Amino acid sequence: MPFPSSLVVHLSGDLSRQAGRSRLEVNTDPATITAAHLRSQVARQIPSAQELVKRALVVAGDRILGSDEVVPADRRISLVPPVSGG
Repeated sequence: MPFPSSLVVHLSGDLSRQAGRSRLEVNTDPATITAAHLRSQVARQIPSAQELVKRALVVAGDRILGSDEVVPADRRISLVPPVSGG
């Protein structure tokens, strides 16, 4: 069964650099995808960044989503990797 559409995911920081791009499309049903499932789909598309994707925050608009939350299709979706600093 084909998915009704795809979800554009914006990549930030080291994740964008490792992926070699600033965004990608995830073919899925945007009405039911959770933040955890989205991370897993992105990790499949960017195997070299799997560990970074696992630790990344899923952000919808200006709100960080919990792993079990459904990703709202009507917001800008970003994956933000952890950063370190002093």
